[in-house]
Amino acid sequence: MRTKYQPGFTLVEMAVVVFLIGILATMGLSAANALLASSSISNTKKKQEVIKDALIAYLGTNKRLPCPAINENGVEANNGAVPSICTGYFGLLPYRALNLPKSAALDGWENIFSYAVSPQWTLAYANVVTATSSSNPGIAFNTGDAGALPVSTRTPATNPVATPLGNDAAIVISHGHNGLGAFTNKGTQTNLPVAGTDELANAVPAGFAVPATFYHREYTDIDVAVYGGFDDVLLRLSPTEILAPLVKDGSLKSTEAQWAEQVESINDALASFMLNPGTVNCNPPATQGDFNNLLIANNINLVNPWGDPITYVQVITRLKSDGDTTPGAAINPYTLSTIGRVMNYPTIVTFYGKYKKIIENTCP
Repeated sequence: MRTKYQPGFTLVEMAVVVFLIGILATMGLSAANALLASSSISNTKKKQEVIKDALIAYLGTNKRLPCPAINENGVEANNGAVPSICTGYFGLLPYRALNLPKSAALDGWENIFSYAVSPQWTLAYANVVTATSSSNPGIAFNTGDAGALPVSTRTPATNPVATPLGNDAAIVISHGHNGLGAFTNKGTQTNLPVAGTDELANAVPAGFAVPATFYHREYTDIDVAVYGGFDDVLLRLSPTEILAPLVKDGSLKSTEAQWAEQVESINDALASFMLNPGTVNCNPPATQGDFNNLLIANNINLVNPWGDPITYVQVITRLKSDGDTTPGAAINPYTLSTIGRVMNYPTIVTFYGKYKKIIENTCP
């Protein structure tokens, strides 16, 4: 009895098929990984936008930005004094202070966002009197304050000379797919990036101190020589970007508008001091200290909205009812100055034009 021959695959053909299947599987896995990475980055950036809106709203309500948290609980860490000093200025996102759920503080890889903030932007007082009790411009947040968080990049990634990108008011950082230096959902910090790499500068240090510079580079999962690969995702917030929405909706006034109102308030306070019938001063305050005390009594800041102190000098010693003083009516009763800003103050002629009857009755 003859058996019919049925052809099949040879071992070589089977090997080729297995090889091709392996290639296709690898390509599919790579595509899936790429899709997953893209989804995680997109999710991270969407959450950062929510955080940005929360930080802007916090500033509008509290007239300062929150301090970083130092653990996964999301509570801003400070000393509770006046002014409140942060435990550190580079830590974890204080999501509770921002009224955000913990889920909003987790990036696309389920790690907690890191958060850095400029020290000056966290200072606030309970009232204006307290805030003006010193001529130190660092006592409270001012809308004209610059950012204090330096950010750099490298082009190319192996360039030993970093290019500065500017200073930010606040930065929110995701440590990307590799998660190096990130804090997990449970509050433990993962392995730090290798020493000397740019990602290490973006990792929260033990003392919560701000690094010499943060790094914002193009994404690469290739371990670039010297400065390492880079998959951190940074949300950079400049002073302008944070303040613009608040000025637009009226929550905060622009620095220029605040300055114009402040100068007017200063001149009104000085005129009231000189022409008050109850005290019969008839002369401007004698010293810078007297001027400072007058502003404090009237709830006027001693610094301009950019944080610079205001200098005062008495010019005349007494107003006269005839509208003239030595060396003449065109002179200013006092002068005011501040760094790089125009200050308008009245002449004797201006005073007599506006307050003639008061002067005649008060300063014979």
